[in-house]
Amino acid sequence: MDYSNIDHNPMGEIDESCYVNGDKQMNFDTVIDKGLNTGKIYYGGGFMSTKLDKFLETK
Repeated sequence: MDYSNIDHNPMGEIDESCYVNGDKQMNFDTVIDKGLNTGKIYYGGGFMSTKLDKFLETK
């Protein structure tokens, strides 16, 4: 996880970036959100790099 790249976005969510085996070209970003009515934390979305996607397809 890239702790220097954890941010609150304007919609109140938390954005973070993570790398696989320290390879910054094999990264994925996620969004963590908190439900307004429930207060529960949940996964709000994300994406992964093309290199990581291709690597995972071979597994």
